[in-house]
Amino acid sequence: MTIAKSNLAMVRDEIINLHQMMNAEAAKNGETAAFRTEYVSAWYAFRDEPTIATAQALLALAPQLSEYFEMCSPGHEFYERAQLLKSHGL
Repeated sequence: MTIAKSNLAMVRDEIINLHQMMNAEAAKNGETAAFRTEYVSAWYAFRDEPTIATAQALLALAPQLSEYFEMCSPGHEFYERAQLLKSHGL
């Protein structure tokens, strides 16, 4: 997987959705989602400025997010679905 091929704004939006789902699930159980300080700092940097450098820093702390970068690349599900919707004006 190459970060440079990923639509970084799309990755950001997908991770925002992930965080919202995690927060909702925690709230359903009467809890709050908790994240390590290092992750939060890297996430905010990527969220505010989705660049290759901020993506690399985020992935260094949370390699499990690499699937989002892959799925938001040409030839993969999230990217292709977004392109299809865009081509139909949706």
